Amino acid sequence: MKAPKLRSQITKEWVEYILNDYENRENLEGKPVTVTVKTYETNDVGEAGAGYVGDMVKLLVNVSVNDSSLGKDAKEDRKYNLCVKLMNPDPGGQIMHQEMGINFRELIMYSSAVTALNKFQEKHSNDEYRLNIPKFIYGKWTEKEFVLVMENVKVNGFNNVPKKDGLNLQQAKAIVENLAKLHAVSYAYTKSNNFLEKFPCYENNKNMKVMNDFGMGLGIDLMSRFLKTQKDKTELANKLKVNKDAIVNKLKEYYEDVNKHKITCLIHGDAWSNNFMFKEISNENDGQTFQLQMVDWQMTYWNTPTIDLQYLLTTSTTGEFRRTHLDDVLRHYHATFTTATTKMGAPLSNWNFRIFKSEYERASYHGILKGLFVVLVTQSETGTKFQEISQSHQNSKVKKTLLKMTAKAMIPIMHSSIYTSMMDGTMIHYLGPIVEEMKSGKNKNLVDRVMDIVNEADEKGLFDVDSIRPGCLPACV
Repeated sequence: MKAPKLRSQITKEWVEYILNDYENRENLEGKPVTVTVKTYETNDVGEAGAGYVGDMVKLLVNVSVNDSSLGKDAKEDRKYNLCVKLMNPDPGGQIMHQEMGINFRELIMYSSAVTALNKFQEKHSNDEYRLNIPKFIYGKWTEKEFVLVMENVKVNGFNNVPKKDGLNLQQAKAIVENLAKLHAVSYAYTKSNNFLEKFPCYENNKNMKVMNDFGMGLGIDLMSRFLKTQKDKTELANKLKVNKDAIVNKLKEYYEDVNKHKITCLIHGDAWSNNFMFKEISNENDGQTFQLQMVDWQMTYWNTPTIDLQYLLTTSTTGEFRRTHLDDVLRHYHATFTTATTKMGAPLSNWNFRIFKSEYERASYHGILKGLFVVLVTQSETGTKFQEISQSHQNSKVKKTLLKMTAKAMIPIMHSSIYTSMMDGTMIHYLGPIVEEMKSGKNKNLVDRVMDIVNEADEKGLFDVDSIRPGCLPACV
């Protein structure tokens, strides 16, 4: 059955179709199950920007289930609380996302990749390192279609941390522990099963290069514009402006320097706080503890795990948190990862904490450049408005046709620097008002967060000409 592209295209017939498909896949006895939809309703997920790459819809369904394995006339009423991820409503975005495999990667994670990893860890660690994600209900991907349906874990008490707050120590440790499980299980799995041979869509290929190149210098551009308006920051503003290309090239050099990565595994790729759902568990002995669900797997691919850690800690914690707790959080990650790989039969002979910390520092430019961009977008009112525009369904048929034609014309140059420059120019046009928002003084949280990132990097000398000379990454500064 054809997948809906818009919330308005979700019909009773389609809902009944996907739930019949799900229940019959889940029925281990192989006897037919018939699902009849009694009522269904769709609602917004909630917060603007909840789906940065797709359109998210809540789906509440009441059904009657006839399960022949329970008897001839055995019926029971059931309720499903689901989330439906649809294609990006922007026609141009639809084409580019399909071309780059963004939607396909996420569908495979939910439908089969995590299942394979969990079976492996269950066999080798007695289920100690289970990867927790919302349950997969239904999915479809073709060149022109995409839909993903999963359980809505919010009804089970899982929620996001308010993104403006930043993570506390317990929350940060919970996330890095779950990232360590993902990294360790995939690392151990591929030692005997070759993960990329089974799931080639997660290779670090030219499509991932496009995604990594996107937005590299935008944060530097926006910050240099802002800093030159601040009396005591004009020198730093000039440093960023003059050295921008060299700074961006250091991140490109890091991405291309894959042979120097001591560990490679499956990484989340978009590991900021909004992509982790927390459920607090009362525990008198251990204090505040959490169960987690990891979500949003469009950017997942094979690379070094420190990319996830730099991204998380730069985008989702404050400067004060990093100054106080960085080593504590990294040691928790390292202990979890090394213990897990050892238990699953893939011990590391030469990856102590000092070597791991050096690897983490090598990824600093990823944290700075990607972190700046994400914080500027997610912590600003301008970024929220841009997201609302990009998810608008109000384009006319003529405009939709033009956007599709433009996107198709861009495909041949998608992997070139020309495409990256054009995309950056478009983003600067929409996000330029962030500078005025920071200058107004009305968003102190945004200014504090980005200034923490810039000041930390400057104190480490990462913006200085000498430290960004060719061939020298942060670990050797």
